[in-house]
Amino acid sequence: MATSDIGTQQVQNKIYSLLLSCSLQLFLILLLNYFSFHL
Repeated sequence: MATSDIGTQQVQNKIYSLLLSCSLQLFLILLLNYFSFHL
């Protein structure tokens, strides 16, 4: 049980980090597009 819990925790951490990086990249792209259109 303990080893599987650790495995699922690591998988969840990887998924969270992936989601964070993807959302950050999307946010940066949106900011760049906004500034390029409005400047």
